[in-house]
Amino acid sequence: MTPPVSFPQNPMQTNNTFSLNRFSQTAKYIPAGVGGPNIIVYKVDEYRNNVWIGSVLRETEQVILDCTSLSPPPTLHIDTNSIIGGKWQNNRVEVCIGQPIQLCFDIKTSDNNAKLELSDNPVQLLPGMTITYYNQNSDSVRGCLIWTPGLNKTGEQNALISIINRDCNTTNIMMDFGLPINFYIVPAINISNDTTICMGETATLFASGGFNNYNWSVVSGSSLSLSCTNCPNPTATPTVGTTYAVTSAGNICPTNNNYKGTVRVNIYPDPIQTPQISIAVSPTGKVWEGLLVTFTATPTACKIPAYQWQLNGNDITGANSATWGSTTLKNNDVVSCKIICGDYCARPQTQISNDINMNVSVSVANTKKEEGIVTMYPNPNTGSFTISVSSTNSTVSNIEVMDIMGKVVYSEDITKSSKTHDISIPNIPTGVYSVKISVDDLTEIKRLVISK
Repeated sequence: MTPPVSFPQNPMQTNNTFSLNRFSQTAKYIPAGVGGPNIIVYKVDEYRNNVWIGSVLRETEQVILDCTSLSPPPTLHIDTNSIIGGKWQNNRVEVCIGQPIQLCFDIKTSDNNAKLELSDNPVQLLPGMTITYYNQNSDSVRGCLIWTPGLNKTGEQNALISIINRDCNTTNIMMDFGLPINFYIVPAINISNDTTICMGETATLFASGGFNNYNWSVVSGSSLSLSCTNCPNPTATPTVGTTYAVTSAGNICPTNNNYKGTVRVNIYPDPIQTPQISIAVSPTGKVWEGLLVTFTATPTACKIPAYQWQLNGNDITGANSATWGSTTLKNNDVVSCKIICGDYCARPQTQISNDINMNVSVSVANTKKEEGIVTMYPNPNTGSFTISVSSTNSTVSNIEVMDIMGKVVYSEDITKSSKTHDISIPNIPTGVYSVKISVDDLTEIKRLVISK
C-alpha cells in the first residue's frame, strides 16, 4: 500500500491527508479511493485541574463509496397551497411575528426502493416549532409543521430536517441527509420615539423594518402636518401636540400589531431663541498690577444660563458665576465668557462673549521696591490711618480706596503739599481694600485691612 498506513497522518488510505484537531475535536481527510470498512479508534483523555483522571476509547467506522453509483439524494418540495399564515416568495416562506404559520412539505427520492425516515430535534428546529410526519419508510414522506414566530429571531432562519434511507440493498449502508426549510421572519416595525419640539420647529419621523411599505396618518392634533404619508421619513410640522400613526403590514398579516405604532410630537411653549452674552469690566481703561479687576457677564434670550470664564481662550477652573475677578492679570491678557444656555429652545445652546483686552501697567511697588517711599500705618486699623512719604522731594497728590470688587469707596485729591496725610473713613465696613496712592507721576498700591 502506497503510502503505507501510519499514525497519525495515514490511519487509512488518505495519501497522508488525515488530520486531527484536538481543540475543535474534528478529523479531516481526503479519501484515496473506494474501500472499507476501516475502523479508527480515538482515545480521549480527561484532565481536571491539569491532573489526568482517566481516558476512554471510541471506535468509528469509515466506508468510502463510489457516489456515481448511488441513487440521487432526496429533494424537498414545499406545498405552497398548504401555507396558512405565510407566503411563499423568493424560495422561502415569509412569516410574521406572533402569527401562527402552517404548511406541509414533501421529501421524495427517485429510488422506488428507498425507505426514507424523517426526524428532527429542538436544536434543528426553530423555537416552538412542531412537525408531524406521514408515510414514513417510503420513497415519499410528507411533513406538516405548526409554528408561531417570536420576537427574538427575525430575518433569515431555517429548520433542518434529518433524513435516513433505511434501504441497504445498494450499499449495505444507511445513507443520511439533511434538508432545510427556509423562512424569512419579517422584522417588527421600528419607529421614532416621542419627542418635543419648540414653536415653529419641525420634527423628522422615521420608520424601519416591517414590509418596507409605510403609511402615515394623523391620529389627533394638526392635520395635514406631514410632508408625505407613504415614505419612511416624513417631516412633521405640527402647531399643537400631535399623535401620528404608521403601519407597515403586508397582505399576510394586515392587522398584526407588530407592524404598526404611534409617535407623539409635543410642542414646547417657547419659540426658538438664540442666546447672546456680553461682558463688561470694572474699572475700565488702564489698570495696574495687584488691582482687583471685576468682569460681569450679561446674557440675553436665556433663562437658565451657565457660565464659564476664559483667560486667553482657556477655561478658568471654578469661574462659573456671572461675575469673576482677578488681581493677577497681565498686560495683553484676553478675558471672555462662554455661556451654556439650559433653555429647551436655545439654538445654539453655547455662545462666546466679546473679548476684553487688558492694558495693565506696572506699579511703583513693583518697579521701585528698593525706594519704599510710601508707608501706611497703622495697618490693620478701624478706618483711620496715616500715609507718609519718605522721599524729600515727593508729595502725595491723590488717594483712592477700593473694595475687593474694584469699587471706589473713598477718593481724595490733596492740594496741600505735605509728607504725611491723615485719612478717616469711620463708616467703612470690615474687610480688605486696595489703596491707590499717587505720588508725583508715580502710583503705588497698598493693601489695607479694616478690622472693627
